[in-house]
Amino acid sequence: MVVLLTLAVVLAVPTTRAAVSYVVVVDLSHGQGVKGLDVFLKTLYDAEVYLIVPSKEFYDALSPQIRALATGYYVGNLAKFTDPATGREYTLTGIYTDLLIIPQPTKPIVADEVTAVISYLKTRGGGLWVAGDSDYGAGEDTIKIVNDFMIAIGANIVLDYLSIADPVSNCGADYRVVAWVRPPKGLEFLAYGAEKILMHGPGVVAFYNPTTGTFEKLTDVIKTRDDIKVIVWSSPNGTIVENNAKIRGIAYEVGSIGTFPMVVAQVMPRYNNAIVILSGETPVGGYQPMITAQYYLVYLDGPRFVRNIVLWASRYMGELKYVAQVGAALGTYGTEIEKLVAALTAVQNSVKSLEGSVKDLRSDVESLKTSTSNIANQLQQQVSRVDSRIDTLSRDLEKVSGSVKSLSSDLSTASTVAYVALALALVSLILSILRWVRR
Repeated sequence: MVVLLTLAVVLAVPTTRAAVSYVVVVDLSHGQGVKGLDVFLKTLYDAEVYLIVPSKEFYDALSPQIRALATGYYVGNLAKFTDPATGREYTLTGIYTDLLIIPQPTKPIVADEVTAVISYLKTRGGGLWVAGDSDYGAGEDTIKIVNDFMIAIGANIVLDYLSIADPVSNCGADYRVVAWVRPPKGLEFLAYGAEKILMHGPGVVAFYNPTTGTFEKLTDVIKTRDDIKVIVWSSPNGTIVENNAKIRGIAYEVGSIGTFPMVVAQVMPRYNNAIVILSGETPVGGYQPMITAQYYLVYLDGPRFVRNIVLWASRYMGELKYVAQVGAALGTYGTEIEKLVAALTAVQNSVKSLEGSVKDLRSDVESLKTSTSNIANQLQQQVSRVDSRIDTLSRDLEKVSGSVKSLSSDLSTASTVAYVALALALVSLILSILRWVRR
């Protein structure tokens, strides 16, 4: 039985294939370029990478380095291709493809190819990465090819017929956009070792609504779509521009500024939860591919990011599974951390409130000090006036007392003397009271 199973496996795959790792297929049969393909092949050192080329002559014209790094190649298209070593014909499913990459096609993907890709997605539940372009020059034709294909396979992510420029986050020019890797919750591991990547003359991802048959801003619908994940965004200085008006932009407004989706994934339950990725620039090929590590003296994370996407979309994961495990472990404490953050925020708010109360109290105290000082000054003035009046009255009483004493010496009758003595006593009492009041 073991021998029969082994024989079956050998017959099912090309003789050049070892079948010991995850399989990545790169389509070069639709007029694509190969710039950066050598870096791509070196980055996927643990993968089997096969190239689908339009002819043997095309393959022979590739650099010796690319031919040495690739696991093998097939001649044909996405519907069917041939192993040149054996002459046998295969399909994407037949070679156990885990991820198919279609980088920036310039020739249409025809109906039987669409059918073959759908069959692969249904059967393998593998990954698919389709890369487009901006609307600059012939890029608009690529956008049309990509959109027709994405709609044909039933995806809801497309490219608007526009471009993104960035006057701030770039490599020396606004069309050499440096995009930000900002995956959503649950996919944080895609940013492992990857913060910023080159998107040279990129397009912007939109949402295709099959009900209306038109494009919508993806930023308006992702909050209600759990199956669509934005992985790469422009910086907040991203600007929508239109370079070629042959086909007008549909979803986004020219001149609008903000963060725009540039690499987006859609999980498709109809295809065994296959991961379909659409990017506004290409990982390989093109004028300057996403896999670039440095451009105009700006250091970038292209190789690491491309590898992360491949590992995830192929479901191989590789080292990312350990990164994801750490993230999951930290996530178990997420609720507690959120509670602590909320409590800390409440304490900070209370402190701010107390600071405001103390400030108001200090103001009240200063106001009270001022009022007290004013009252004290007024009272002192009143006391000074009273003192002055008492002094005047005392002097007058002293005079009266003197006059009474003088008068008493002149009076002879006893009764008169008694009255005078009583008057003197009364004056003396009044003087004593005045002296006490002054104290």
